[in-house]
Amino acid sequence: QSTMSMAETSVFSGVPSSFQDLYAAILFLVSLYIAGDVICKRWLRIVPSLVGQILVGIAFGPQALNVLPDASSTLVLLGNVGLTLLILQAGLEMDVGILRLIGPRGVYIAIVGSILPIGIGIGLTLLLGFDAKTAVATGCCFGPTSAGIAMNELGQ
Repeated sequence: QSTMSMAETSVFSGVPSSFQDLYAAILFLVSLYIAGDVICKRWLRIVPSLVGQILVGIAFGPQALNVLPDASSTLVLLGNVGLTLLILQAGLEMDVGILRLIGPRGVYIAIVGSILPIGIGIGLTLLLGFDAKTAVATGCCFGPTSAGIAMNELGQ
């Protein structure tokens, strides 16, 4: 079990996790692949891959090996890993030549497609009489969707 405080170094900011938690989550994902796809689906061929994945979940869970921290922190950790890999993929697919060509247009799309929806969400929430913390949270709800649209537009 991970018993880190928020003041200690975390793998991702805001998520109380250690590198040991990250390694356990990666081991869990690799085990899911091996048990589900390799052993059940390709080797045994009569057992669905879901059966192997359920058995790995039972083995890694708190009733057996207790390898993973609690389920909610593991899911948050895996979500952050997925977000990091998504951003890495966007960086790997970016063509610097095209980025120079569309430079001013790209900045405009980033502002209009990402920052403006966040600002509108904050402004409307403040106008409705909510506090600043709620307004920022509401504005940030609009950000991820609009960032995905902006990334798609820049890729065209």
